[in-house]
Amino acid sequence: MPSPYVVKVVILGETTVGKTSLLKCFVQEKPPPFKMPVTIGIDFKPKTVERLVNGKTEQVQAMVWDTAGQERFRALPPTMYKPDPVRKMDPVAFIVCYDITTRWTFDKGTEVQSAVEYWLDQVKQHAASNSVVCLVGNKLDLAENNPEDRAVTTEEGAEMAKKHGVNYFFETSAITGKNVEDMFLKVLDEVLDRIVKAEDPEEDPMPVIQPFSFQLGGPPSMEAPAAGGCWLLSWINGCPRRNR
Repeated sequence: MPSPYVVKVVILGETTVGKTSLLKCFVQEKPPPFKMPVTIGIDFKPKTVERLVNGKTEQVQAMVWDTAGQERFRALPPTMYKPDPVRKMDPVAFIVCYDITTRWTFDKGTEVQSAVEYWLDQVKQHAASNSVVCLVGNKLDLAENNPEDRAVTTEEGAEMAKKHGVNYFFETSAITGKNVEDMFLKVLDEVLDRIVKAEDPEEDPMPVIQPFSFQLGGPPSMEAPAAGGCWLLSWINGCPRRNR
């Protein structure tokens, strides 16, 4: 029997930040090869996970899309930012990645945009207003093994997430698996929560149905993470979010 819940997850970011490795680590539940081939165009992998949805344990199918970060592949088809046509009202999750040991993947972009801001702006321009966005600093293992290799601090990543009203911020390692599953499941749970609320006519309208904005509308409440953990930005569009 097909799963009643299907969540589309799109991984974005510059080339070599580890997008494919994150996908394989989550889907295959084992470390990917140390050297991964560069993604050409778009790749896709499904994974079924058990999640608690509206008080019931459900089989949820995550449809994870991996995208190429090279300049010539940046113009993704607009459909990549949209829900499945059969489930056109469901939120889409976007994971925007950078490499914490390579500065240009974080803040070197055009003259007016950083690399991360370019991808966040693409989501803002093309995605639906109920999208869930997570900023991820990858390759945490390299920084933990040699702190001198870290080029982007945790605080800089959290500040970027705060600046753009991103729902979640994680630092991960696809090689050791640290925080990878937690990150994907946090994003999936947020999408599922929004689906349930949208289906319940007695629920108050969610602020995310307002015109899409990355700007925080109220004072941010940021839960300090354990090392390399998640910062949950609790104020989005001026309304408090439920902390998981």
